[in-house]
Amino acid sequence: MARPLAKICDINDTKELWKVSVRVHHKWTVVSNKREHFEMIFVDVLGGDIHVVVPAPHVSLFSEKIVLDHSYTVSNFKVQANVAVFRPSSHKFMLKFTAGTTVTDDNNADIPPKPLVFTKFTDIINGNFNKDVLIDVIGMVESIGYSQTTSGKFPLSVTNTFNLIVLGLNTDLLPMKEFIESFPKDSMITLSGQEGSNSQLSAQNSENQQLTPVQKLLSKAVVMPIGDIIKLRTITFCAAVGETKMLVSSPYGWYYRGCHACSCIARGDRAPFECEAGHFTEAEIFRYKIEIEVTHVGNSCNFLFWDRECELLLGLSASQMRHTMIKAGIHDPLEFPLALDQMLDCKMAFKVKWQSRWKNASVVMLLKNDPFVKELADQFDTDEMKQPGVEATTTVRSEPNFVVVRTFTVVKCTPLLMYC
Repeated sequence: MARPLAKICDINDTKELWKVSVRVHHKWTVVSNKREHFEMIFVDVLGGDIHVVVPAPHVSLFSEKIVLDHSYTVSNFKVQANVAVFRPSSHKFMLKFTAGTTVTDDNNADIPPKPLVFTKFTDIINGNFNKDVLIDVIGMVESIGYSQTTSGKFPLSVTNTFNLIVLGLNTDLLPMKEFIESFPKDSMITLSGQEGSNSQLSAQNSENQQLTPVQKLLSKAVVMPIGDIIKLRTITFCAAVGETKMLVSSPYGWYYRGCHACSCIARGDRAPFECEAGHFTEAEIFRYKIEIEVTHVGNSCNFLFWDRECELLLGLSASQMRHTMIKAGIHDPLEFPLALDQMLDCKMAFKVKWQSRWKNASVVMLLKNDPFVKELADQFDTDEMKQPGVEATTTVRSEPNFVVVRTFTVVKCTPLLMYC
């Protein structure tokens, strides 16, 4: 269940949950834009080395904890391309500490020091050296002729009615007659008239009708691809399709202690545990909370998978998974079980709650191994989904039992019709 140690030479950017046993070969401080961070070179038992950056927000946590020439087991870090002008390691990638990175003292590890390799000045003069890698230097700096700068990337309120929500329309208006007549005959939309009021457009589903899994996923959700979801600026329920690619490390781990009465965290060192809603829980209840990068046609978004969906995919409760880890001698929730990788490389349809403030989506429901997944994926490739809708406008009216609608967009979506 525990993740195996990886070799430095095998590290790449396909995941964050790496685990390595390393020795600190070099450690130095860097001041940039009046902020201080530190960088290191890690080496492993095979002599491989890699450049490591500890950003300013995490300096206080790791600066004194990590000592030069000591050995550590390090887990959970971002991996990115090593593309600096002057690179202290020839490794294709570099490591970047995050809030979820863990460092465990491991001085029992037999990792020999990495020998220093100096380039002769004669070789430098003759050009016999790797021009973009600066590993070890003996000498004195006379001048600085290069300054590297970095620039940061600053990367509709959409609402909809579905199924059980009724939208009142004035069917006497010519645009509305044309609009209603444009529905396919097999559409799941019906008109229900009421004496003394305008006709109403409502979904065929009712509270007493059993919804299929597909209908539940589409219910009260805007259907759109991930590339459009990440552009939304308000909280929105969306239906999308994507593939789970990478587990994202979290400073809180892969599970939390839950409340018996709600979904909040139950805090405290011992029972009874109290959640922020004021509920008290006597027993420890453990629930999954796992963040996964989900991709679709070149776009990605971090989805939060909660207890129900994780247990569905893994076949084990969070308590069972935690018990297995404890039996293996692992008590740290930041040690992500290897079994969680079963959730990766799965193409699924999702119903999510997009939270623009946190730039992530909370999974409400998912469908796996269902023909609808392919159907929805194919739908996103059509021109209708790339350029959705035709605008229609009604005359403003104010009558009993009448809801005024000014402008809206109609998007065809099998088997339901969506308004956004």
